[in-house]
Amino acid sequence: RITGLHCAGCGGTRAFFAFLKGDLALSWRMNPLFLIGLVAGVFYFAASFYEKKTGRRPAWTRISVKAGWTILALILVFWVVRNIPQWPFTLLAPY
Repeated sequence: RITGLHCAGCGGTRAFFAFLKGDLALSWRMNPLFLIGLVAGVFYFAASFYEKKTGRRPAWTRISVKAGWTILALILVFWVVRNIPQWPFTLLAPY
């Protein structure tokens, strides 16, 4: 509110409550990163469950340092793009 800019997490709480109500479209509209993170979290939980049952960790769950930096860069790009006051970027604002 102080700067008037939307952070990468703005709308996350509203996206969570919309998701709980089953309104995926509104949840996506509030914060697409929330749903992407939720899907990633489900995959991580499934991989952890698989590892506990079998003792082996699936290869696709290993994230390299380069991939981690890429994910961070994508979050920062999303943060910048959602604050561009020009259509179609205004569609990313959590309102």
